[in-house]
Parts: sequence; structure tokens; C-alpha cells
Amino acid sequence: MRIQIHGWKSTGIAGIDMDVDLTLTKNKPSKVAMIWLDSGGGKTTTHNLIKACLTNDLSDIENNWNKYSRKTEDPFYKDEGIFLLKVSFDNIVYTFTLKLNFTAKTIDFETEGGSSGHSHSYKPPYAAKSYLKKEFVDLYIFNGEKAEEMVDRDSDTAKTTFETIYQLNYFDKISESLDTYFKKLKESSLHSVSDKSQITLINNKIEALKGRRKSLNDEMNKWNKKITSANAEIIKLTQEGAKVNKDAEKKREEIIKFEKKEKEFINNIDIQGRKILDLYMSPYKISKKIANEFTFFKANLERLKIPEHSAKEFFLDLVQTEKCICDEPMTEVRKKIILNNAKNYVGSNFTGFLNAMKDDVKTHVEEELKNKGNSFESLHVELTKNKTELLNLQRTLEGLRDDVKTVSGRTLKDIEEDRISQLSIKAQGDLFIENFSKMENSVDEKTPVNTICSMPAIDALIKQFEAKLNITKSLRDKAQTIESIKALLIDCREATAAALKTQLIDKMNERLLDIVKDDNIQVLSIDNSIEHSGASTGQALVVSYIFLSTALEMAIEANEFPLLVDSPAAPIGPRYRKNIARLIANLPNQYIALLQGGERQWFCKTLYDNSQPNISVITLFKKESYYKKYLDNPPKGLIHQENSAMVHGFDFLMQFEGEDSEDDLKGIQKELRGESV
Repeated sequence: MRIQIHGWKSTGIAGIDMDVDLTLTKNKPSKVAMIWLDSGGGKTTTHNLIKACLTNDLSDIENNWNKYSRKTEDPFYKDEGIFLLKVSFDNIVYTFTLKLNFTAKTIDFETEGGSSGHSHSYKPPYAAKSYLKKEFVDLYIFNGEKAEEMVDRDSDTAKTTFETIYQLNYFDKISESLDTYFKKLKESSLHSVSDKSQITLINNKIEALKGRRKSLNDEMNKWNKKITSANAEIIKLTQEGAKVNKDAEKKREEIIKFEKKEKEFINNIDIQGRKILDLYMSPYKISKKIANEFTFFKANLERLKIPEHSAKEFFLDLVQTEKCICDEPMTEVRKKIILNNAKNYVGSNFTGFLNAMKDDVKTHVEEELKNKGNSFESLHVELTKNKTELLNLQRTLEGLRDDVKTVSGRTLKDIEEDRISQLSIKAQGDLFIENFSKMENSVDEKTPVNTICSMPAIDALIKQFEAKLNITKSLRDKAQTIESIKALLIDCREATAAALKTQLIDKMNERLLDIVKDDNIQVLSIDNSIEHSGASTGQALVVSYIFLSTALEMAIEANEFPLLVDSPAAPIGPRYRKNIARLIANLPNQYIALLQGGERQWFCKTLYDNSQPNISVITLFKKESYYKKYLDNPPKGLIHQENSAMVHGFDFLMQFEGEDSEDDLKGIQKELRGESV
């Protein structure tokens, strides 16, 4: 793609009206253009509007209407401003037009050219769109005063510029397209889950489970560190507790004896507690009163001959006999009455339950009543006694520990408290690791993800959900292939960037030798910024200029872009301007300079001499009293606009006395005489 600027026209916008035509012959624009715009003439506004036309990014206008509108007291104030830009894409000319309504604060965009003809919208050629993104246009519609960002170590401008010019982001786009392709492939194979919302829910669940797995792994690592630290601290505290003063040896022996007893009591209490818990599973063992109630219930059942005489099966058999139990004939009426009332009596299922209950009362409860003592009561008394003795023992232990001091000066009580604290941490960690490692069978697909602590359960759920999504072996193979391609793309991207950087650095250093002849400046690397061997501020700006121009020149093998620079020479001192101008004149596509006061010296003549005959030189100035001499005695070829005037030609530019006092005509005259800076 070859992009060239043919000119622009501006009316009613802040600054001066202008009609800049850069075409020379056969509708081809000049390779080099120097355009003088005096202070307040709209240089920066023009620069921004050119970018807006190319990118369709109108945010700066919409946020700063006052920057683009003339002051209401200006005699040339208008409610509407128009900016027109002519650009060719591979030699096909397009015209972009912005119509700014300063009263309504609206913008109309029009495009004319190519196969689309005239359109009331932004319609560049499709093939050019990737080169008209704002971040790309910012590289070739450039503000020279911002060149210093290229060498600023706190800025990544050089990296962004390098990757954008050489379109290295296409490697990333290919990688992203592979992910998109695989995602669509996967979704198209989901025969069992047709609802897209269900697909999203399942995918979200899988992602949530993977996130939970990561957080559990992170927590596991933290607990491993805590446990390691706690174990070390426990050993340290145990050793500290063992090192007591000689006077405390006897008490230390007593503590050891009591600690042994303490463990025995705790063990006994645990056993007794378990026995009591077992008793609660058999209520009749808890007290004789409960056991007596069971036997009383059984006795009543036997007295009433239940369930033998109350089973409804008895009545069902009865209606099959010839006579009723009352010795009367079994008539149809009697059969009906008996069957209707049979439903009020107990069925065979419940009969079996009652008989089993009677047997259990006889086998267990009545046998238990034969025992002289009550096991629950005796266990409860023994448990209470052990608890009381344990409490007294622990109080004694606490007192002894408080009395005994180690060689470190701390009491055994303090050490024990610290040790218990570390044991608690270790226990928590051990519990987490146990839950982390074992399968949690109660977990299912409805279990809230953030409550799952079992890694095997998470892995199993992920497999279940992936099975729901019908992730076939074919898809997995494709996924592996895609990952291999993506890895290859990363390698290619890195290799391409490295090769381009090597070539770019070599060319830059070659040009630095020619431009900065008074010092041996070298470019060392191009990472986030351009690293150099110690250039001064002025030299660093030369490095930036060489970087941008060389990078664009190298890119010409695939594409050609114009380089339009606002304030091209202002940051660069006179010493290097000639050499920079000579470099720019050799750029292969197009260079346009929007000049300001003080930039003509040691720059324009060299650029002009090295660019003829393919160069346009234009001077634009306001119609005001300061320029009365040019208006009263007009130079040859002066063109009038409503509030401005324009003159073509190099001689007029070099002799023109601008309002900007920074411009030094004496210096220009000195240069024209061939005297050195």
C-alpha cells in the first residue's frame, strides 16, 4: 500500500484559510514539501485535522470545539468550518471532507473516490484500513517536538513505533484467530448442549473451577510454608523448654510426670465419651425408666393380642368361607361390610414391624433390666470424676510451668502457649492438606465452586463438564496442533523482531556517523526506548529522527507512507540540521514539513538543494498589519484567501520576515552566503 498526501483546503477554522496543492505533474504529489505557517496560523490545528480525516478519530474536535473555532470577535468568524484532505492510496485519489458546525457542535464526514463514489461517511479503501488506525497514523503524521519520547527510558514509544511500523501485531492477531477458530470448532461440536446459554454456563463453570484450582494450589503452597515454619518453631520451642535452670530440674521432672498423667486422663475421657455416645444409640440403656416404658408397651401389645387379632388379612380370608364367625351364612352383603371395615385394621407390613419390636424388647431391654447396675450412670459418674481430676491436674501443671524458667529467661508456661499456637497452625495446615488431597465424594455439579477444597474433586468435575461439552479426541488433537502453531508464531515474532532490530540499528549507526560527525554516538539497543551510548539532548533528538525515518524507509519493501512532521527542526540545534535535511531528502516516498519560526536556518536550503526538482515550497501568512508590505507590494504569484495570502517558491520563503521573532533573517542570509554555523 502506497499512501501520499496531495494537499488540503481549510476555510472558517481557527487559524488562516488555506488551499495547499502539492501536485506537480500528472496528478502526482511532490516528494518533498516545505510549508511555512506563521504563529497563530493554524499549524497544529492543520496537523490534527489531517490525522482526524485519515483515522476518523474525531474525539479531539468533539472535546475541544474552542480549539477549532475562531473567536466570535474575529472579523472572519463563521458558524461552520470545512477541512478537505486529498490522499491517494496506490495512486487512487480519495477526498475526505470534515464539515464542523460550531453552533450545533456537529461534524459531518464525507468521502469521495474509489469504487464507492461519494459517501456521507468515512469510507477509505478496505486495504488501507489497517494503516489508518490512530496508533499507526501517529507515526507518519508526526509532531517533531515529541521525538524525545523515543529516547525516554520511562516511555515505551520506541517499542510501540517499531512494532507498529513492521506490523508485528499480526503475529498476535493470527494467534487470536486460531483461538477464535478453535472456540467455534468446539461450539459446533456440542451436539448434546444446543442452548448457547447452557454452553456459556458450562464454560463459565469450567473457568471458575480452574480458577478455584489455582487459588487452592496457591493456598496449598502457603500452608506448606506455614507448616514447615511451624515444625521448625515447635522443635525450637521444645528444645528451649528442655533447657531449664538447675534449680528447676526437680520441678521439670514433676511437670513431665504430670504431663504423662494428663495424656492418660485425656485418653480415658475420650474413650468414656465414645462409650456414652454409643449408649445414646440404644435409649433403653440410658435409664431404667426408659427400659420400663419399652417393656410396658410390649406387655400392652400382648394383652390386647396385637397384631394377631387385628390383621386385615384375617378379614380377607374370612370372606372366602361359607359361614361368618358368628356362624351365620356368608352372604354378599356381609362380604361387602367385612371388606369395607378391613381397611381400618393393621396390614401385614406393620404386623411384621410390631412383632419385630416385641422380639427386640424381649431380647435386649428385658435382658438389660436383669443387670444390677446402669452402665450409662456409672460411665457418667466416672467421666465427671476424670474431668474434675484433669482440670485440677492442668491447674497444677500451669502453676509449675509458670514457676519454671528456661535458660532463656522465659517460663515453661509461655513456651507451652507458643508451642500450642504453632501446633494449632500445623493442625489447620494438615487438615487443609488432607482435604486438598483426598476425594470429596459429596461434591457434585451443583456444589458452589468456592466451597470445594478437594483437588481430585475439582479435576473430576472439570472432566465431567468437558465431557458435557463433547470435547472429543479430535478436538484435543486440534488444540495441541494450535498450541504448537502459536508457539511457532511466538518464535517467528521474536526472530523477526530481532532480525529487524539488528538491521535497523546497523543502518542507524551508519547514518549517525554521517550526521553527528563531531562525536561517536552509537545506538546500543531498541527495547522500550532507544538505548544509546550517551548522547546529549540535541544528539538524542537526532537519534529519534534517524530512528523514525530509517524505520519507515525499511518498511517500504512492503508499504510506503508519507512522513508529515509538525515542527521538524525545532528540537534539533543548527549543528545537525543540514545533515538531517540531507537524510530526509533521500526518503523514498514523501516528506512534508510544517515549519515554524527559527526552523528555516541550516535546514530548508539543504533540504531544497537535495530535493529538486520534486519539491513544493509554500509560505502562508495572515492578512494583518504586520504583513502590509507584502500585501501593498505583492510578490509574484501571491494568491489571496479571505483572511490569508499564499506564495509559492523557495526564494520568497527564505526572504520572508515572519512575525515570529525567533526567526533570524541574519542567520539565514549567512547560510545563503555559504558561511558555516
